[in-house]
Amino acid sequence: MTAVLSGRATARQFAEVFGGAVWATDILAVPRCHFAALLSFAGRLGGRMVGAAAHSWDEVVDVPPSARPLRKIVRGNPRVVGVREDTGSVLWTDASSRAWAALLEAEGRFVDGRQGVFAGPDAGAHINFKEMLAFAEGVVRLCWAPGAQRCRIDNAAVVGAVAKGSSSSYAANRVLSRTTRAADRRRIVLCLGWVPSGEQQADPYTRGALLPRFPAPLSASR
Repeated sequence: MTAVLSGRATARQFAEVFGGAVWATDILAVPRCHFAALLSFAGRLGGRMVGAAAHSWDEVVDVPPSARPLRKIVRGNPRVVGVREDTGSVLWTDASSRAWAALLEAEGRFVDGRQGVFAGPDAGAHINFKEMLAFAEGVVRLCWAPGAQRCRIDNAAVVGAVAKGSSSSYAANRVLSRTTRAADRRRIVLCLGWVPSGEQQADPYTRGALLPRFPAPLSASR
């Protein structure tokens, strides 16, 4: 990756990174038109390598400046970083078989929240998908401040999928794409962390408890 970004890399290195970029455009909804020059270069390089000896893939090539954006999209989800403890708010999201809830905590108290009941096709979905929906609702409805946003989820499959940038479920990938686009527009970096179910602050609100009335909720004007 470093070699590709520096402008000089072997054809094999470039192919590996370019493959990751094409994969990322499908998962993260990055418009392929942004990489027109890169696609053209890849086509010319591929044509040159067809029928060439295997060692030709180790030939050093000049990579065009259009390869630089690859740093932002290649392999994995660049919008998700490790857990940080220096941000001012925490998003708690959870789901049960029937309902979802999201709470925003700032300075040791809950300042905003949302909850809902699964209906239609979502009602019979797998719990992992419901947890992904709860996370998406929390980010889209409650998170507006640019910068790092801590998120707490008690479902390891969702934490892993968001951190990786993809899921084995096509439906979950669509939800994830919507979530990361919202985070991008608001210049939010999602800092995910897994918590045990017993410590999940949103859990009671997925099992019948009603959210309190929040004074002047942060997202009221959104």
